[in-house]
Amino acid sequence: MTTIDSKPPRKRDVAVQLNTRVSLDNRELLDEVVAREGISLRAAVEMAIRSTWGSGAQKADPS
Repeated sequence: MTTIDSKPPRKRDVAVQLNTRVSLDNRELLDEVVAREGISLRAAVEMAIRSTWGSGAQKADPS
């Protein structure tokens, strides 16, 4: 319960800020993917990470 309004706290989207530089070529590629697929930049980056390295116990095939 929150003390201000006596309501249970809302679930939060747990995300961390990723401040990183990428090459101009990679940024242009990301911009193309975002426009073509109709997804956010965040979604494009997260999908690329998961498809390359998997998530948690699930690992991508290194071959």
